[in-house]
Amino acid sequence: MKRLGDNQDHQSRLLTAISGWWRQADVGTDLNRIVLVVLLALGLGLMYNAVFVWPNQTAPPPDQSSQNFGELTIEQAYQLAQGQQAVIVDTRDPASYAREHIAGAVNLPATQFDSYYPDFANHVGTGETIILYCGTECGSKERVAKQLQERDYKDLNLMAGGPEEWATAGYPVATGEDTHRAEGERQ
Repeated sequence: MKRLGDNQDHQSRLLTAISGWWRQADVGTDLNRIVLVVLLALGLGLMYNAVFVWPNQTAPPPDQSSQNFGELTIEQAYQLAQGQQAVIVDTRDPASYAREHIAGAVNLPATQFDSYYPDFANHVGTGETIILYCGTECGSKERVAKQLQERDYKDLNLMAGGPEEWATAGYPVATGEDTHRAEGERQ
C-alpha cells in the first residue's frame, strides 16, 4: 500500500531526472523548445496519471436507482389478478384514477405518495406481489416502484399499458373513487 510520502518521493525523483536531462539537451531554436516543453508536459501528465491516479480509481458502484422490476403484459397481470395472487396499483393522480381505472386497483399516486402510503402499508404487506401501472406514456409507476422498493417491498412488477389497453383487451374497468385507497377490495 502506497503512502503519500512515497508518492511525493517518486514525483521529486522523476522531476529531478527530467530537469537534469533538460539541462544536458541541445534543443536548438525557440520553436523546438516550445514543442519539446509541450510534449514533455503531455508525457509527464500521462505518466503521472498512469502511476498515481488511474491505479487508485475504482469502478463506480452500480446505479441503485435503476433496479430491475418485473415486466408484465396486460394478459399476465389479468391472470395474476384473477387468481388474487397480486395487488394492482394505479400510480396516476386521483382525478385520473376516478375517471377510469382497472377494477379493483388501489390508487397510490406518485404525486401524493407520502400521504397515501400509510394507508397502503396498512393493507398491503411487503411480501405481496404488486403490479403497478399508469398510462401508456408515463413514468409514475417506476417512481412508485422505487419508493416501495426502498420500503422493503420485493415483488414489484410494471404492467405495460394502462386502463385503456386493459379495457380494449376486454377486462373490467371502473370509474369513481370506489377503491381510491388500499381499503378497496382486490380484483
